[in-house]
Amino acid sequence: MSSLVDFTNASSNHDFIVDTSDGVRLYVLKSFLSYSSDFFKNLFMDSTPEQTGEAGTWPIFKIAERSSTMLSILPFCYPGAPPPPDSFDGLLEVLLTIRKYLMQDVETRFEAALLASRLTSDEPLRMFALAVHCKWEGLARGAAKATLVLPLRDTQ
Repeated sequence: MSSLVDFTNASSNHDFIVDTSDGVRLYVLKSFLSYSSDFFKNLFMDSTPEQTGEAGTWPIFKIAERSSTMLSILPFCYPGAPPPPDSFDGLLEVLLTIRKYLMQDVETRFEAALLASRLTSDEPLRMFALAVHCKWEGLARGAAKATLVLPLRDTQ
């Protein structure tokens, strides 16, 4: 999944740095992050993250998640149509991270992107199982409907 915003580019328009567990720095705008996440909104209101950014000017927040997980989430925090997920790899980790950082609107947008993605039509049973596990009723219904086009012998 790629985004129109290059979150790894230090020269991009940003005012906050998210430092991932695999050492990748992601450059973001606090306003979009705080709008999308009650966790980050409270973080910015209640404290000032470590001030050790490039040239000591940008706040940095160290997180336990990998860059691949955050790079799947961040486009959903920004305006516009985020790219649809293109693989099942890491989807559950993405969902758990979305919930960890209290990103309700991001979760709604992510579920809608999954429903519209080729993953739902290519592997509807797998998507149905993920949707039920995540308690996403709309996606579960959409994936269930997508199974109706499968020949019965392909549903083993």
